[in-house]
Amino acid sequence: MNHKTSALVEAAIFAAIAVLFNVVFYYIPFLTIFVNLVMPLPVVICGQRHGFKWSLLSLIVASVLAAMLINPLQGLFYLGVYGVLALIAGTCMYRKVPPVKTVLLASIGALIGYGANITIAFYLMGINPITAFFTGLDQALPQMVNAMTSVGMSGESAIQWQGEFQQSIEMMKIILPGALLLYAPIISFINYVAARRIIMRLGQFIQGFPDFLHWNMPKAVVPIYFLAFFAISYLHSAGLKDSLYFKICANLWAITSVLLVIQAFAVIYWFVRVKGFSRIWLYAAGFAAMFMPMVSLIFTYVGAYDLLFNFRKLKKQPPQGEGNKQAPSK
Repeated sequence: MNHKTSALVEAAIFAAIAVLFNVVFYYIPFLTIFVNLVMPLPVVICGQRHGFKWSLLSLIVASVLAAMLINPLQGLFYLGVYGVLALIAGTCMYRKVPPVKTVLLASIGALIGYGANITIAFYLMGINPITAFFTGLDQALPQMVNAMTSVGMSGESAIQWQGEFQQSIEMMKIILPGALLLYAPIISFINYVAARRIIMRLGQFIQGFPDFLHWNMPKAVVPIYFLAFFAISYLHSAGLKDSLYFKICANLWAITSVLLVIQAFAVIYWFVRVKGFSRIWLYAAGFAAMFMPMVSLIFTYVGAYDLLFNFRKLKKQPPQGEGNKQAPSK
């Protein structure tokens, strides 16, 4: 009885935190991008501590309260987009499933949730979330240009930026499937790591990922990246930009580009840890990769070089990270 009471109280607390995340997500736009990454976290922790039944209860309560306090669409959005991911991740952690498998299963659950949410919104509410998202970007673009000119940007520069941003939107429409395929494991990984840190502080051991120092992508990423790149160039020059083949190659190129950039960051982290470089270089590299496309392109080649020639001289079997070593029992 005491355990059930404790589980019920914690499920209610985690539901309240999830509702708070929804409120911040909906009403404070500049925090949306950060809160979005940890929206599943309360339900994940609840699931890890008490299992599937209590995490499901927490999720339902949070979704209903979000629907009542904000709007029904927000409650449905939380339930569909984050709910499946959170339930699977929390249950896997509760059952001590290895972290890589947990993130893989949670990613599959996230993709199922995305598809279900889009389907429900389209057929029951007559809303296409994808179309609404890009329509919102198109409508916001003139306002963004006016804001830039008001802070001192010249009219010519503003027009050039508007054209570049419009091209980015068109590219986003093409690589949206690849972006979703990448977003699912990224958000699953972030929530696993965040939940693990919180739970470890509560005195419970949770298995972690290998040290980032030893991360290595599959070598097949390199040839896929270059084949996709050359295929995009050929199809574009042949006037086949709207073809299915172009879209497939563009998505493959986008996915492998991100994987190679992650590989490059593992190299930079290797310099920080092994060669004694300042962590400032790691933060500067992250900032540059986010806002300077040319830097991101250079990082893809750095990652490809490390994969092909083993720049870091990694062994086939990396040593167990300190985070995975459980403290010996006294």
